[in-house]
Amino acid sequence: MNYLSILKDISQQYTVYIVGGFIRDYLMGNEVNDIDLLVMSDMKSIVEEFSKNINKKKIVLDEVRGVYRVVPEENICVDFSNPVGQDLLQDLGRRDFTCNSIAVKLTDLSQKNNEYRLKKENMIDPFGGIDDIENKVLKMVNSNFIERDPIRILRAYRFSNNLDFNIETKTFEIINDNLKLIKSIKNERIKEELIKLLDNKLKKKVLNKFLKSKLMRYLFNINTYEKNSQRKILLKQNDYIFNKQILQNCKIKKYHFNLLQLFLLPVIKNEVSIDEVEKIFLNYTFSKKDVKILKDHLWSCKMILKNMVLYKKQDQLIYQDLFVKNIYPGDIKFLLLSYFESTEINEGIKEKLIYIVEKLKLMKKRTTPKVIDGEKIKEILDLKESKIIGDILEIIRRKRALGLLKGKAEVYNYLENTFNKNNKS
Repeated sequence: MNYLSILKDISQQYTVYIVGGFIRDYLMGNEVNDIDLLVMSDMKSIVEEFSKNINKKKIVLDEVRGVYRVVPEENICVDFSNPVGQDLLQDLGRRDFTCNSIAVKLTDLSQKNNEYRLKKENMIDPFGGIDDIENKVLKMVNSNFIERDPIRILRAYRFSNNLDFNIETKTFEIINDNLKLIKSIKNERIKEELIKLLDNKLKKKVLNKFLKSKLMRYLFNINTYEKNSQRKILLKQNDYIFNKQILQNCKIKKYHFNLLQLFLLPVIKNEVSIDEVEKIFLNYTFSKKDVKILKDHLWSCKMILKNMVLYKKQDQLIYQDLFVKNIYPGDIKFLLLSYFESTEINEGIKEKLIYIVEKLKLMKKRTTPKVIDGEKIKEILDLKESKIIGDILEIIRRKRALGLLKGKAEVYNYLENTFNKNNKS
């Protein structure tokens, strides 16, 4: 972190504090990447000098409030902001949790053996954040902290889960009393917090509180998990995912998988349709690619549960319904096995699922790599641009997936013997 020594040199002539997550993570022994700086005066001079020194551009996050960012290295951000209120104490008093309301002067940062160090005696900790970090307690700074910014509802669950903190009783009561305020937050901010929460293993105690809190209703208009029996199913499902270390092995992103497990039961129970799920995620500004992945996996799970016996008998249906979707067969298996585990489904059902998944994997293997494209089809069949080329490619893909055509030679022979005859006739 050479950029820290540059920042420290610059700050000799100004009053600059390190605040927030940098100090919290340092005290917890976690990897420290991003740094938040509270600049008491001459903001533009400091930002300009720092960005010039490291030859990086400044990014304006909020010109009115005076919030800037410089990215010295990949995945590392230095954020500069003016104090909220008249002084440091007022600024710290308006932050979310005590663990994030600790400050230290940038000039008090010391270096030893190429490591930067902060001394506790130099830390400004008016709300007891150091003790709360040591005791792993997430505690509000002020009782109106949710009213100031309702996104802190989701942030509380994120910190509790990702840092393994217990939410203090009074703090949790205020969060639950103000759940409706989450609707006042821009959807993009909610999406960002959801990703930060769900891109990790979900700890049972946090997930249980999340489901009991009715947040699913306020966020997604889903009340499935307000019933104790349904909540138990998801908690067992999550235990299976946690214990089998599925998140480390799945192909899709971790937050995708956790969203899928949250929505699987409501979809199975027909309490929300696939089309409604699509609208929910698009409304929260998830990318179309993300939404398609989520939609296709949920749809495929539902179809497998509905048509399992038919799929076991007819590979053609597996291709027709499932292969053409944008899914990872292994992740479908993980998702449904976790559901089966939570609902005590018999072994015969699990065997059918594994058969279907293995067939899907085999189909993908058979069709990889591609052995022909549209240009080659035009050459073999002596065609110009034609709408039927796409149809021919799909026929070939289906036959390869089902094992009816193997290798380039068989595909070329099939084209010449089938479509050339049709052309001549």
